[in-house]
Amino acid sequence: MKTPRHSTPARLLPAIGMILLCSACGDLTLSELRGETPDELPNDLGEAVIHEDVVILDSDPCITDLSADAAPNLVTIHFGCDPLNRGIEPGKIIVSTEGEGFLRRVESIEINDRTVRAWTTPASLAEAVERGELEVRLGEDTSRSVIDLSNTTLYEGTMHESDVLVRLNRGVFDIAPLIDIAGHWAEGEVQLFDLETDFDISADVELYLSSTAGIDLTRDHVFWEQTYPFDTHIGPLPVVGEAGVRAVLGFEARAPGEGRITTGFVADARWSNEHQFRSESGWDESPDDDISWEFREPDFEISRDASVRTFMRLEAFVRFYDETGPELEGDLFSEVVAQPECDGIEWEANAGLESRAKIRVNILDKFKPTVTFAEVTLTADLVDGTVPYPFGFPAPCGHESISCGETISDDTSDFEEQLDSYSCNIGNYSAPEAIYEWKAPYTGQAEWSLLNAQPTEVNHDVMVVDGAMSLVFGQCQAWGSNSVSFAVTQGQTYFLVVDGYHWDAGPFEARLSCF
Repeated sequence: MKTPRHSTPARLLPAIGMILLCSACGDLTLSELRGETPDELPNDLGEAVIHEDVVILDSDPCITDLSADAAPNLVTIHFGCDPLNRGIEPGKIIVSTEGEGFLRRVESIEINDRTVRAWTTPASLAEAVERGELEVRLGEDTSRSVIDLSNTTLYEGTMHESDVLVRLNRGVFDIAPLIDIAGHWAEGEVQLFDLETDFDISADVELYLSSTAGIDLTRDHVFWEQTYPFDTHIGPLPVVGEAGVRAVLGFEARAPGEGRITTGFVADARWSNEHQFRSESGWDESPDDDISWEFREPDFEISRDASVRTFMRLEAFVRFYDETGPELEGDLFSEVVAQPECDGIEWEANAGLESRAKIRVNILDKFKPTVTFAEVTLTADLVDGTVPYPFGFPAPCGHESISCGETISDDTSDFEEQLDSYSCNIGNYSAPEAIYEWKAPYTGQAEWSLLNAQPTEVNHDVMVVDGAMSLVFGQCQAWGSNSVSFAVTQGQTYFLVVDGYHWDAGPFEARLSCF
């Protein structure tokens, strides 16, 4: 017979932690191990008893080879002797540690010489165990995992004509998981089942995002995985499976305009969750978390509202044999929302733990329902602040509005100097300028022009700045000595400027014409 993937518990102990069986617990009972009194358990504990229909293939010396195909639930068994008296027949439950292990009920068989092909359906431990219990602890002897992802590019590419870069400036993670599993079966059903997960985590994260024309992106990246196989018994019944944990780093970013954002957090967390089943009361969840947060003060260069959610997700699962069992996940997240205002870019941030669990119990007991738990716990106080605009730039508010066909009569000497250069024209504009804000009501062409200009007396030029929602990160779209025509897009904001060349300032008359 082939050597099973799962060998003896003694061989596994150094690698995966400690497997506790109540038959080796001395005077301690399962109830004492779980911190419960015997009265809380529905039945007295005793020696494990398995169902008479169970056939343990691993203990049959006549079997030379076997294989299990999960897709059609076909088990093929090769014997070195006559297979007719080996107990494999419809209605029986066959169990083996071969491959990932299996526990299945035989529906029909086909015998060809010394080969038996058995078509099966998944069976549950409740069908195989009349009375018994198990306890498994995984991860206790496993060293902590430290992962450094600093200076890792999470995304770089073009999205909707926007060049986008997302980089992890700093990403250091320290993870230590612990998983406890306990179960008690009696009278053909599961009467107690506990799954307790405990994660000791630290994370130091700084995320940098930039885009030339907006970003709307969600990505995640698996950066660590660990599996813990286990091999134990309920009486003579072999029970095999594995638990697994993986860590995922992800982000959700929304920013419609050009900009750059840096945000992050430092967190030390202990996240515990116990999911309990009791035959008299059903399923219950007992979450517990202890998290300390330190926000990295964000830095923004944005022209519109922006939001960034950064998260570290831990996902855990338990499988018995080859069947999916309980699954749970939790996100440590921080979220920052920013908006340009007069004094700078105002932002606020919060952080928390968001957990979800799906308890599939078919392998434990076919007649117990799948249960889903979800919880969101904010664990950090809301913080906020203001990022000042770069030195020399004006506040993006307070400019007088102008409409199509309107004529303005004003004097640049009554204004302050805010802009002293423009990307669309080289020259000395160290003079005060008048700025007017216009939101285009259509898509087409417009003209911004001086009326009765007298450049020999006061040398004014006109500019159009495509500022999105502000002048702070706007680009000079067009320039003219007395007039300028420019293309406009409906809903877009433009800043129309009259600026004095080489310290000139004085009266002017200007008009916005729409076509």
